[in-house]
Amino acid sequence: MILNDEVLIYRLLSYTLIGIRAAAYEGNNKVAFKLADLIDNVPGQLGHIGESFSDYDSILASLRARSKLKGMESWLDNAILNIHENEKLRKTDCRN
Repeated sequence: MILNDEVLIYRLLSYTLIGIRAAAYEGNNKVAFKLADLIDNVPGQLGHIGESFSDYDSILASLRARSKLKGMESWLDNAILNIHENEKLRKTDCRN
């Protein structure tokens, strides 16, 4: 099952925060900064659903555009893939 855009955005925030924490723990400030810089607008955008941003899809499109500008497109694609794969595993574990 593919996650809907709303769930995906919240999972991306969590995934990215974990990445920031790991990078900071390893002393890799550059990676921590790049990840934070990529998502720092998302919480504010979530607060403007129905106003500046019509829906979650528009926030995801904005995040994709931002990742492309910042050279983080492959990171975002991999993050989304990992999130979907983890969801499949979670659903499989729940069935057993």
